[in-house]
Amino acid sequence: MQGTALNFSAVCCTIDFPDDSSPRIVRLHCATKVQLLDDGRYGIYITSREIKAIDPGTDEENIIFKILSAPQNGYLENVISGKFISDHFTQKDLNMKSLLYIINPSVNVYEDSVEFVVTDLSGNRAEPQRLEIKWCRIELPQAMYEVCETEALVSLKITRGGYAADSAFISLQVNGVSAVVGQDFSSSPSRLIQFDPGTIIFIGHSEGIFLV
Repeated sequence: MQGTALNFSAVCCTIDFPDDSSPRIVRLHCATKVQLLDDGRYGIYITSREIKAIDPGTDEENIIFKILSAPQNGYLENVISGKFISDHFTQKDLNMKSLLYIINPSVNVYEDSVEFVVTDLSGNRAEPQRLEIKWCRIELPQAMYEVCETEALVSLKITRGGYAADSAFISLQVNGVSAVVGQDFSSSPSRLIQFDPGTIIFIGHSEGIFLV
């Protein structure tokens, strides 16, 4: 009986398992730090310090935050592109500090929120979440303070409205107009005023005329 020769060859196979793991929120903190922008607007940066999601094996630009409910008292803006954000943003946007909440100064409200759900390219998603955005407004109740030359001090009342759970710091600048500092009036060398958590009224004493 004649034998038959058999030839064998090796085949290498790669098996891709479907990605069924959902992104996970590991950080979600209220955004509160207001900044004065170069164009005169006020905004609050939303970064990975406020929101952070992870998804093993997924790049940060593919961790997507789909907006379910947009802010009602302001709006979101991408500072790199300058575009209005209404649909989604990514973890990469948060890491690059390109997400900014713009405060609407015509609305006398000091809080807002954005509801979102985080997903990946495979469609896996976490439970919907809500980011709280809160801030305060610090102002002088009077537009001008005057003191006569015979009076030694002028009392300044500064109030804080809105979110008061955190500390707040403001700087105070004196405009002497026709008066000369050091001759007609003097001011405190410390121009930084601190509001401690829970404090809503600050009363200080300085000399001279203050225009705010």
